[in-house]
Amino acid sequence: MRRLIAKRSVFGLFLLLLFAAITPLLDVTAQDDSRTWIVDAHGSGDFDTIQAAVNMAQTGDTVFVKSGHYSERIVIGKSLTLLGEDMNKTIVDGSHNGTIVTINAHNVQVRNFTLQNSGWELMQGAVYVSGSSFNVSVSNNTMINNEYGVLADPGSYVIISDNLIIGNGTTYVDPFDTAGIMLFSNYCTAKGNLVLNVKFGIMVNGNFNLIHNNTVIGEYYFDGQNFTGSFFGIGSLVNKRLALYTQQSTYNNTVTCNTLKGSDFQLDLLKIANWTLLQNNIIGGSGFGYNTPYYNQWDNGYPAGGNYWSSGGVDFFSGPYQNITGPDGICDQPKTIYSNNTDHYPFYRPITNFTISPALPVPPTSPLSPTPTPTLSPAPAATISPSPTSQPAVTPSSTSSPSLTQTKLQISCQCSTNYSDFKVELNGKLTSNLSNISSTPVMLTYSIDDGIHWGNLTVAITDEEGYFSAMWSPSMQGCYRIKADWIGNATFSASSVTIYVAVTPFMKNSVFSVVSNSSLSKVNVNSGNTELTFSVFSETGKTGLVHMYLAKGLVDDSSIPAVFLDGNPLICAYDDVDDYWFISFTYPNGTHGISVKFSSSTPLPFELMVTLLISSILIALLSIKLLATLSRKR
Repeated sequence: MRRLIAKRSVFGLFLLLLFAAITPLLDVTAQDDSRTWIVDAHGSGDFDTIQAAVNMAQTGDTVFVKSGHYSERIVIGKSLTLLGEDMNKTIVDGSHNGTIVTINAHNVQVRNFTLQNSGWELMQGAVYVSGSSFNVSVSNNTMINNEYGVLADPGSYVIISDNLIIGNGTTYVDPFDTAGIMLFSNYCTAKGNLVLNVKFGIMVNGNFNLIHNNTVIGEYYFDGQNFTGSFFGIGSLVNKRLALYTQQSTYNNTVTCNTLKGSDFQLDLLKIANWTLLQNNIIGGSGFGYNTPYYNQWDNGYPAGGNYWSSGGVDFFSGPYQNITGPDGICDQPKTIYSNNTDHYPFYRPITNFTISPALPVPPTSPLSPTPTPTLSPAPAATISPSPTSQPAVTPSSTSSPSLTQTKLQISCQCSTNYSDFKVELNGKLTSNLSNISSTPVMLTYSIDDGIHWGNLTVAITDEEGYFSAMWSPSMQGCYRIKADWIGNATFSASSVTIYVAVTPFMKNSVFSVVSNSSLSKVNVNSGNTELTFSVFSETGKTGLVHMYLAKGLVDDSSIPAVFLDGNPLICAYDDVDDYWFISFTYPNGTHGISVKFSSSTPLPFELMVTLLISSILIALLSIKLLATLSRKR
């Protein structure tokens, strides 16, 4: 009997050990048993709404949303991946009511969506991450016309990367109440995002966060101006645009390799302490809101340098003390920021080759772990001394890194000639020497003072072949400078191109416009409305190109517009298009006067007269031959 009991005991122990051994394998099998739920607005998937699929999904599942338009608001309360088929074609529309995506769970990913039209009441936006969420990723999305792009509440841990966030000034959203990224939490990361036209570009009200390789652009608003097809609306210069902003005391945040461009105030930092701010391009703006008595790091010593500030500086000397004759890419004078906070080695030119690659913040092992609070103390007096252990020099350059694939940006204009409905159609293409660049934002801006100040037109997204387009209605006559910019990425170099457009009204509800690849000025119509004159300027080595749009109502039926360069007849290409003449010609570099005469009494250029005479003779000979042929047949 004892022997039987012993055998049973040994057998039971064997089963127990076997169960313990295979339990982990059973767990792995369960984890791998996740599934993908298909959402299709047209009814060919598992569900036709995203929320229904989220409700059915289990922990670890993926909800794959096919391209389409979904009018709903989504609440995620479990660990899953929400994945769109195409960022530009998978659209979730909040219909101006509440937050579009709310996350209340750990280990959630949201990728490849266009999230648009959130509510505009307090704290309603594209993606809200609650404090009960941990390890959340929001990446590769476009967010348009929302009060904010992404908001991370205290307690959450979020990575926000490679998103396009655009504040749209419509009747629903005041652009001066919008924000791109709002970090109220600790250990969050915002990297590779493009934030356009919001009041608060990136708001940091937490600690130990990383702000890396983002671009925040916010140009001036002009009162009373609104642009057809534009993402940007009406605003006031009284309101300030803040590219980087804090509301309260924060510490140990890292801000590296960002471009903060064109904001009225780039930085408004309230009692920041122990921040690291290196290799940032801080461009444009009329003032700065520095407000910190505590120590922060603004440079990495010499020759590693600090940040680029467009507020200016000279570069005639080099060395740790900037006392050696010869430039080194570092401004000769330090940039005093606030109190004892100083960038001792600001760059002389914008930085195009960022070399800093900081590690992502490492959060506590538990989302509920407390965050230590340091003792803040005023900044020590700044000292400058040579440092043999300084990092290698980061030399600013006006050209892109050689490792980047070069790109080419093209833009052209086509103008209408009706004064009551005048529009300028902007068309362009972004390419590399290898392929077209698709699904990429191109920033379109304009200037009425030849580049001193710039105003936003719109952001156009390239299609699969790299083409983009936009429609613009100028609100006044005069000469405009229009610029298309692409900021580049880790693979392709940045690119920019500028064209010029001059607009002047004529009688009979008509508009004359001229487009050129070089400067235009002094557009004038004489008192008899029979001649138009303007000046052009092309740089040395550059051939000027002009396209003109002239309403036929201004031209006698029997005449063809004649063009003169510095008083001499000019050969042009003429195209008879609907209700207007399209006239194109080139001119040599330098400054020249152009006149366009469109009265029937205006003598035509000699070359054009010869062409018309030859055409008339040929037509006459053909007519005689035709009559002779008909006579023989009779």
